[in-house]
Amino acid sequence: KEYQIPTAAKDEILIEKTPDYTLGSQTTLKNRANSIKEKMPNAKLLVLLCDPATRAFSHIRHQANVC
Repeated sequence: KEYQIPTAAKDEILIEKTPDYTLGSQTTLKNRANSIKEKMPNAKLLVLLCDPATRAFSHIRHQANVC
């Protein structure tokens, strides 16, 4: 089954990200957050986290299909 990117309403911006984007030192993550706040001060972010074991298994399956 091919993954379908969800659609956003006209007044919404939908951004899908890789889990790697959330990695980094505390300083790196704080700089990213400050950059978002500076560029979009009224932005509201929703972060959904998966079960780490389920997410790791999904990543391994995806890598096996891609490589």
